[in-house]
Amino acid sequence: MTSFGLFGRIVDIDEAENKVTLELSPGNLATVHRQAVTKVVEPVAAEAPAEPATASPVVPDDASSLTTPETGSTATGAETPEETLKRLNDEGKKDS
Repeated sequence: MTSFGLFGRIVDIDEAENKVTLELSPGNLATVHRQAVTKVVEPVAAEAPAEPATASPVVPDDASSLTTPETGSTATGAETPEETLKRLNDEGKKDS
C-alpha cells in the first residue's frame, strides 16, 4: 500500500533509482518512489462461508413473480395496465 492509499502488487524494485513498480490490475503498472510504499499488506486467506442462520431470499431473474395470479394486480399494490389506461383516459376528461 502506498502512502496515498494505492494498492498494488510489487513486481519490481529498482534500488539504484529508488523506484518500485506496482501492478494495479492485470497489465496496468504504476511506478512510484520507493518511499511511497509504506505498508505491505498480505492477502487474507478466504474462509469457508459459514452456514447462514436464515435462508437468503430468492431473487427472480425476471418479473414473473411481481404479479399475483389471483387478482391480476402487482404485489406492490400498483395498478394493472388496464387500470392505468382507464385512469389516464379519465384524467384526460378532467381538462374539458
